[in-house]
Order: sequence, then structure tokens, then C-alpha cells
Amino acid sequence: GTIRSVHEFENGKYLSCKEYNKSGELEQYFDYATQYRDEPNTYYVTLYNKNKETKFVMRNGEDGWLLYGDPGLGSEDDFK
Repeated sequence: GTIRSVHEFENGKYLSCKEYNKSGELEQYFDYATQYRDEPNTYYVTLYNKNKETKFVMRNGEDGWLLYGDPGLGSEDDFK
């Protein structure tokens, strides 16, 4: 079989998840250890499609988990 996902933990804390397609290519990367602008309940997601990376911020709020894309990401300095 093929690996569909790899989950990384450290001392019981969920750090990241990498999800792969049936061909074994990386499709999605969830970074649970990095917050957006130090805001709680945020993390970032990178989607891979045909040699292109697209980054999004996931935020959990009153309306549940929402996905925000560019230009809302700001600079890499916003990820700490």
C-alpha cells in the first residue's frame, strides 16, 4: 500500500499532518505548531497542485473553521 498521511507529534502535542494522493505526491500540509500573528486557534495550510504551492490560514471562530488566503496572509514574518 501507499502512505496517505504522516502525523507528527512532540510530547503529546500535534505538530503537523502531511497528506498524500494515490500517486504518493504531497497534496496538503497542515502546520498546527505555527500560529498566524500569534493569534490563538489559527494555523496554516499549504496545498500543492501541479507544482504550485498555495498557503492559507485556518481560523476557528464563531462560524467554525474558516480558510483565508492571500493577500490576508501578510508576510512570512506573520508566522511565528
